[in-house]
Amino acid sequence: MPPETSAYKVNWETTNISPPASLIERFILLFSSDITLSFKSLRAKSSASSKVSPFLIPTKTKYPLPIFPTVSLFLDVLTEASVTLWTTSFISGIVSKVSNIGIKYKRVLLKLTGELFGEKNGKGINFSSIEEIAKKIIKIWKQTKVELAIVVGGGNIFRGRERAKDVDEVSADYMGMLATIINGMALQEAIERLGAPTRMLTAFEVRFVAEPYIRRRAIRHLEKGRIIILTAGVGSPFFTTDSGAALRAIELKCNLILKATNVDGIYSNDPKKNPKATFYKKLSYDEAIKKDLKIMDTTAFSLCKNHNMPIVVFNINKLNSIDQILKGKAIGTLVS
Repeated sequence: MPPETSAYKVNWETTNISPPASLIERFILLFSSDITLSFKSLRAKSSASSKVSPFLIPTKTKYPLPIFPTVSLFLDVLTEASVTLWTTSFISGIVSKVSNIGIKYKRVLLKLTGELFGEKNGKGINFSSIEEIAKKIIKIWKQTKVELAIVVGGGNIFRGRERAKDVDEVSADYMGMLATIINGMALQEAIERLGAPTRMLTAFEVRFVAEPYIRRRAIRHLEKGRIIILTAGVGSPFFTTDSGAALRAIELKCNLILKATNVDGIYSNDPKKNPKATFYKKLSYDEAIKKDLKIMDTTAFSLCKNHNMPIVVFNINKLNSIDQILKGKAIGTLVS
């Protein structure tokens, strides 16, 4: 039980309520809706009975509360709350700084392939998978305090190259861009529902659901600690979302591109189809282009080469290890 003020003592045994456990609970009780303050009735009760002090507030709980000690109690509560908040903030700051020790990259772009949003066959939309991805993204974002941009693909819904032969390529590519917006909306909903601030930006205007991509605005969102989700590729046909990721990373002055896939890194062939495929731990841009590795297209590799933008390709199941990648640990394949 908290100590009583010298101006007011309560005999808790004579009251019909439990004593408040802390000063904060006393403060809440003091200003609860059950308190009825009427100066006229107060004076009447005071003059009618000498047992009722004119400086006490009658309540429905028959628990008289003092008027004058309110200021003192309020200051006590503020002191207690301030110490608690300061201590919590101090400890959080220490934990944050410890977890940030060794972080080499302040601003990164995470590229998520569309198949990660789909069912087991990589098609459709699996909201459980999206939520798991969102949880991992938020965890890393909170731990590392990194400025995070995300580019999403749309392969789980439609890719332009999947069109029929007689379908116009430009129209098909725009359909694929719209697929990335659907994935972006699903990811944004999951991240915000789990408590992190986001902004979704599209390469062409869909103003009812997202902001148009404006470079300076995107950078400002990052500086304010928001996770930005970039959709619709580059907004033009004939370019993949990998090229869009490379372009946006360069525009936003990111320090690293993280490409999450459903394999452990870059292989000579698809390891799911060819178990003997060779795994590459490190590649140069020229090697990646010369070997025609399908993990990213040639345009994306060329953009990154020209602007010295390193790329790490890793397994989405190791998304929790991004903090180690940001510290320079070798996970997946590094292209530089």
